[in-house]
Amino acid sequence: KNYKYYESYYVDGCEQDILFLWKNYAFIIEAKGYNLREPLRDPNKAFVRIKDDFKNSIGYGYTQTKRVEQKFIDQIPLRIEDKDGNLIKEIDTTKFKENEFSIIVNINSFGQIQNDLSTLLEIQEDDVYPWVVKLDDLEVFLLTMTAQNLTPQDFINYLLMREQLHENLICSDELEVCGGYLSGLITGDQNKK
Repeated sequence: KNYKYYESYYVDGCEQDILFLWKNYAFIIEAKGYNLREPLRDPNKAFVRIKDDFKNSIGYGYTQTKRVEQKFIDQIPLRIEDKDGNLIKEIDTTKFKENEFSIIVNINSFGQIQNDLSTLLEIQEDDVYPWVVKLDDLEVFLLTMTAQNLTPQDFINYLLMREQLHENLICSDELEVCGGYLSGLITGDQNKK
């Protein structure tokens, strides 16, 4: 209840994937179907390839989510338009102050550099990292939350906790982080980890 959903919408003339508004929360979601290229044996060339793939997938997804998220941060009305520039809806972003979440869903996992975005993703000092998750992992996590009768607020608590883990996480599998949260082994409180 109390939600609105926009798919394949345009902001500032650029196509966006999904915007999900629930109560006073905004979920800005971008889907990336980028296929990773096989790494090269030469470490110098391999790193360049991984970095380029990361930039073209997660980096580009972040640019897309940031475009919308910035409207919420600056509390500028968000104009949802169709591909021809016709107004579909104008959203009052002041209702969502500090309750916007950027989520990038990709087909493939980048492992450690995806789970700790501080390695390659450049963000502004006051910004928070988006949540980047493999599509299959997202499905398993949401189905498990549903099976455990958890609420949307539990999902929001996970996203808040997940923002804090960047720069503090060594893990190549997002489902390990999800499982740690669901089992109570990982919390958003830095003192309880």
